[in-house]
Amino acid sequence: MMQSLANIANRIRTFVLQLNLFEDERTRLDQFHLRTAIISTRVYVTLLTLAVIVVLVALISLETQSEAIIIRNPSEANYQTLLKKNLAQLLCPCSRITIPYGNFTSTAIAYHPVCSSVFVTNDWIRHFFSSDIGKLYQPDFRVLASSYFQLLAALCFHAKRSVHDALDDFDSETLITPSVFTQDNLNSYIQEKTSANDYPRQFIANSNTHISNNKYNRS
Repeated sequence: MMQSLANIANRIRTFVLQLNLFEDERTRLDQFHLRTAIISTRVYVTLLTLAVIVVLVALISLETQSEAIIIRNPSEANYQTLLKKNLAQLLCPCSRITIPYGNFTSTAIAYHPVCSSVFVTNDWIRHFFSSDIGKLYQPDFRVLASSYFQLLAALCFHAKRSVHDALDDFDSETLITPSVFTQDNLNSYIQEKTSANDYPRQFIANSNTHISNNKYNRS
């Protein structure tokens, strides 16, 4: 096995030493021309190898070359402009990584009109209490109307209380982010955080989200 490897190594060495890319009639007949052709071949191969290495290094350096541009305290307009350029790496670290939601949000909830109507007021509910209520025919709506409207008022009150408590909890929570949120990401994130459960939402007529004037609003 070792003998075979030695023979292969000797053949490779002999091939390299005798490599002649400029072989012609003169090199076959004249040892001086043969020697000159072999030396020329070695110089040619060496220069060609160096040229290939230089080209490869240049190509790799061009592919990996990047320029870091630092903009101190950019405005929102600056950030949006850079964002639209689809840069490979756009980093905008926050000077403060934590901020309470209540510091940059405002709230305006519009409930279903029934929750602010006369039908859930005490005067309306008392209207159905009467000494003559027992004289009414049982299927008459007025017999159970007071109970119905009391239940409706209780549902509206509980819905408002649930939403109010949820918003208080939200305002006291803290947003933690080491870098800037895009407008779409922040809008989606806040929308998800402020979505009430199915029950109170049945009594909310309008609750949309948007970002305006550097302040997040829920209205």
